Amino acid sequence: MSDPYAADRYSGDPRDADRYAVDPRDADRYAVDPRDAELYGTAPRRRKRTFGRTVRAVVGTFLGVAFFVPVATILLTVIWPGEAVYTAPLFCAEPTPEAVVVADFYPHEGGTAGDFTLYCVGDRGQRTRIGWMPPFIALSTAHVLIVLPMALAGVLRSDPRDGRPTDDEDARS
Repeated sequence: MSDPYAADRYSGDPRDADRYAVDPRDADRYAVDPRDAELYGTAPRRRKRTFGRTVRAVVGTFLGVAFFVPVATILLTVIWPGEAVYTAPLFCAEPTPEAVVVADFYPHEGGTAGDFTLYCVGDRGQRTRIGWMPPFIALSTAHVLIVLPMALAGVLRSDPRDGRPTDDEDARS
């Protein structure tokens, strides 16, 4: 009776190929346990990051950040709506250079509803209604530009698979 888990215990040493019924030419498919280095004189092998894996990691990180950051911006602006004031240089020009966030709360079915609006106000009381969507888009873009480089740096510096066989390699066997 053959052992179905023999390939999992294969150390990568060609001398063990007969004992575990593994083709020694496939030795690079299997992760080497660091403890086996003392026994067999082999060092753990690390998988190289291929171009395809790098592209998948970058695209996945970008999509994750592009989804997560606007959701986090919504939560952040509910907690601190005054953050929209920092978008004043983008939306408020003379004669209304000062930004003010107005929060309106009113009774609604089953509770209270709220609305945040950015106004640009001048010295003589003139005002321009900006609304909430333009500052939200500006804040989301700024947050993405802050978070994305950090996330990409973390993904690209990490080990791609920690020496484990990939799904593509498993499919070939």
